[in-house]
Amino acid sequence: MILKKLFLHNFRNFDNEKFIFEKRNIIYGKNAQGKTSILEAIFLLSLGRSFRTSKLTELIKHKKKFFFIEAEIIKDLVTQKISIYFDRNNKKKIKHNHTSIYSFSHLFGIMPTILHSPYDINIISGYPTKRRRFLNIHLAQKDPLYVYHLTRFYRALKQRNTLLQKKLLTNIEIWEDEIAKSASYITYARNKLLLLLKNPIQNSIDSLSEKTEKIDLKYLPGLSFQEDTKKTYLSYLQQLEKNRKKDLYMGTTQFGPHRDDFTIYISKKPAKNYASEGQKYSISTAIRLAEYKILNYNAIINIDDIGVHLDEKRIYNLKQILESFSQIFITTSIKNEIFEKENIIKIQEGKIVY
Repeated sequence: MILKKLFLHNFRNFDNEKFIFEKRNIIYGKNAQGKTSILEAIFLLSLGRSFRTSKLTELIKHKKKFFFIEAEIIKDLVTQKISIYFDRNNKKKIKHNHTSIYSFSHLFGIMPTILHSPYDINIISGYPTKRRRFLNIHLAQKDPLYVYHLTRFYRALKQRNTLLQKKLLTNIEIWEDEIAKSASYITYARNKLLLLLKNPIQNSIDSLSEKTEKIDLKYLPGLSFQEDTKKTYLSYLQQLEKNRKKDLYMGTTQFGPHRDDFTIYISKKPAKNYASEGQKYSISTAIRLAEYKILNYNAIINIDDIGVHLDEKRIYNLKQILESFSQIFITTSIKNEIFEKENIIKIQEGKIVY
């Protein structure tokens, strides 16, 4: 899959700008010129959300009423288009080719995207919500059944929490059954992903760093993991019933996939506490490279502000790894001879400078 063209209208600080891309794209310019906004538009067209804000109205250019963005991709030798219109009244129009899409979730998987930014260090050092978000975004792009169960889980969770807050137990078993069914699949899918990521992460670490360090991942669900989803379903059901009195007192469900976490280990120690900043950045880069492999080498790689989170040696090693990738986008404010032969797009005040 290749992203050939991108059109931005009233998006962030862009008026009307059309980009034509190649396989290797270096987006260069000073800070606050619009480099990251290009990656943001790609991310939005892939996942229906921004990685910088939860309010899409913030993406509309100042004093404008709406934004419109469109991507042209070549996938399976077929040219396809994805577009999003969004205005200040929260009205949206999403299209895939000539078909209207009524939910952002239906964009998942059309144009798989992996974003690597300096903030990825939060996957290692941040709160559990950051790690759950990582798992959810990855799985949403490759597993429609995961999206179905995640949506179903949160809908049932909301209903159970409403009953708990109102101190009502009428029909709570119905929502607990829904929670348990979807939670069992979510747990299974997350554990499987972390197992799949282990070897690719280790291989990427070995390629990025001269010093070999043993990396491991451990899933931390709310209950002991079981391969059999039926047994996991029954375990969730029993635990929800057991916790009902406590949850009723607290007014919320304190157990389930919405509280799950995982730990990254380096040399058998938690990386969160024992890895250096340089090691954490290397691990976060290795995680994103491993993601690409798990997505069957079929995704766009976006690397934001590469000079901030990797030193010269690791940037060079990363470039060697990226040679085999189908398409990459890298933003930087520093000219680097390593990338001088790539397609360089210079951005200044929301415009392409030739």
